[in-house]
Amino acid sequence: MDDEYTTEPVNVGETTIHRIPIEYSSYFAVQEPAPGHDEPPALLIALHGYGQSCKGFIRNFERLREHNFLVVAPQAVNQFYWEQGKVGFTWVTRYMREQTMSHTMDYLGRVVGAVKEQYAFDPKRVYLFGFSNGVAMSFRLGASGAVQPAGIVGCCGDLPKDVESQLDGLERFPVLLLHGEEDTMVHAEKTREAEVALRAHDYEVETVYFPAGHELRPEELDRVCEWLCAKARAGKEKT
Repeated sequence: MDDEYTTEPVNVGETTIHRIPIEYSSYFAVQEPAPGHDEPPALLIALHGYGQSCKGFIRNFERLREHNFLVVAPQAVNQFYWEQGKVGFTWVTRYMREQTMSHTMDYLGRVVGAVKEQYAFDPKRVYLFGFSNGVAMSFRLGASGAVQPAGIVGCCGDLPKDVESQLDGLERFPVLLLHGEEDTMVHAEKTREAEVALRAHDYEVETVYFPAGHELRPEELDRVCEWLCAKARAGKEKT
């Protein structure tokens, strides 16, 4: 049998669980910038939260079209029914976590590769955005080497320990963190911990707490877009 399909048995009591890779399709949504710009656009890779989809999530960034942003929203590979039969998607779960994480990061790297082949953008102005469990995935993508982020925005999520341990070895990038003070799903303390860790490693961090729960409101989206546009303008001036 080809090594690519070699199973790796896992013993669980009297049961043995085998793994077999399969071909599986996932998707990403793309929002192109409005016409009329002479220079290549900045790129925003936006990673959604639990239960969301790429199609719905990318609509949050429609205002960036006029500011010469190419927006890409990868869709998490794990799907399920929720909320009156709607299909939702989520990133890594606890089940076979190490293997799933490896596959997910490989998938995100392939999304980045596909975008590079199909769209023109400024490689020095690549930004990552994550909401909820998409925050951890954004930091992981930023640390993976698939892209060199010019900035990361995280809303209502956390900085994963596996990325925190790599912070010293990464090229520094600015970070905007936002969190609802009334969030009961991911407590705001997670953002406070992320801010402390990032500052301890000399990252530029701006933190915003807002009077709401686990959500991304229009007011915070305005703040995010202002921050991204400011960083993109500054990055263009450096090139």
